[in-house]
Amino acid sequence: MSSNNKTEILIQYKKLLSSFCDELIEQFPNEGDFRVAKVILDSGQMSIDNMMTNFIHNTDDKMKEMIRNKDEKFFLEENPFSFLSNARFDKFSHMWTSDNLDDEDKTVLWEWMDALVKISNKYKLLM
Repeated sequence: MSSNNKTEILIQYKKLLSSFCDELIEQFPNEGDFRVAKVILDSGQMSIDNMMTNFIHNTDDKMKEMIRNKDEKFFLEENPFSFLSNARFDKFSHMWTSDNLDDEDKTVLWEWMDALVKISNKYKLLM
């Protein structure tokens, strides 16, 4: 496959991550970390290729199965996002269990995670 396909997937991945950040900002408007992540992503301070590669390497088969099964341990015990520090991950884990997220909100977050895994799987085939 051509590098054009890889580039197209990376562009889709960046758009998806940007939209995911927007979703997190909407659901957690008082959490500045999501705004910072969005600024970093949109400014190009981090290579989208590196973000994709890190996501692929940090999301093993066990984690993918957890996402497929909507196993909440994924959000409580795993950290697939290498650009989030442990402190920020702990904060996200706490938000997952708080009353701020209802079942519909959680379903939306699972759909985002599923979409990120699917696009990273496409990219992985081209590596």
